[in-house]
Amino acid sequence: MPDTNTAAPLTTTELDRLTCAAPGCTHENHGPLFLHSRCHLKSPTIIRYWGDGVVEIRCKICNHFVGSIALQAEQAEQLTAKIECTDPNCKEPAENHTLLMKPPCHPTAGQFAVYHGGHLTLACAKCQSVQAVLHVKEVSAEA
Repeated sequence: MPDTNTAAPLTTTELDRLTCAAPGCTHENHGPLFLHSRCHLKSPTIIRYWGDGVVEIRCKICNHFVGSIALQAEQAEQLTAKIECTDPNCKEPAENHTLLMKPPCHPTAGQFAVYHGGHLTLACAKCQSVQAVLHVKEVSAEA
């Protein structure tokens, strides 16, 4: 069974802070944050969406958990609508199914995930073409 993470998914607040550790920095002028595994640094990742507003990133080589990213509600609704179960007898809700986000150009290649400026960009690990730009959730004042 793959490892799981019980921590809350990351939002723009946490991801913006991860771009630097300098005291007093406003994190306004940083480059992208590459989300990859510690186990296989140069390996592509597998990106899954479970219908709960969160994408999960795992190492393509060993399936080690890299992180989970909360998406904006609109983005989550769009991805949830794409989840399909091919079992005609299935009575499970969408949250119990997964959307494996594979690049159509090279479906077995995996993807590279990059965070920058409130967006999670997914690129094909073989040809580096951008496959998706997902909008990361911002923490509201009431959270």
